[in-house]
Amino acid sequence: MKSKLIKLTDGSKLEVKVNFYTLYLVKMNRIDKKLDGRTEEDLTEEENVELAGKLIYVILRSNGLKVDEEEAMMLTPMDADSIREIFEEFEKRLNEYKKKNRRRSLLLRGRRSQRGNRHRLGRIHGVCKKDGNE
Repeated sequence: MKSKLIKLTDGSKLEVKVNFYTLYLVKMNRIDKKLDGRTEEDLTEEENVELAGKLIYVILRSNGLKVDEEEAMMLTPMDADSIREIFEEFEKRLNEYKKKNRRRSLLLRGRRSQRGNRHRLGRIHGVCKKDGNE
C-alpha cells in the first residue's frame, strides 16, 4: 500500500482513492472553486475545517460508503496537522490520477493518428486495393 491512511475521529482509518467519481464530487461540491489558486495559509481555520469535511465526504463516497455531509463533518479531525495531511494526501493522489489519464489519452491519440491514414473500409479515395489500381 503506497498511500497514507488518514485517521478519522471515530478511530477508523481512511485510504485516499481518486477516481472519476471523486473528480465529479469535487466539482459538484465546488471544492475546486474554493481551492483555486489558494494555499492552506490563505484559508481561515473555519474554511480549512469545512473543506476538510467536504474532502472526507468526497473520499468516503468515492470509496463506496453511503454517508452524508454531516456524518463526514463529524469524522473530520479538528487539529491543523491532520487537516494538512488530508489536503496533501488528496493532492498527491489527484495528481497521480491526472498523470495516469494524461498518459492514457496521449497513448490513445497516438493510436488514432496511426489509424487515421487508413479508411475504415480499406479504400482510399475510391480506389480499392483488390482491383490492383493503387
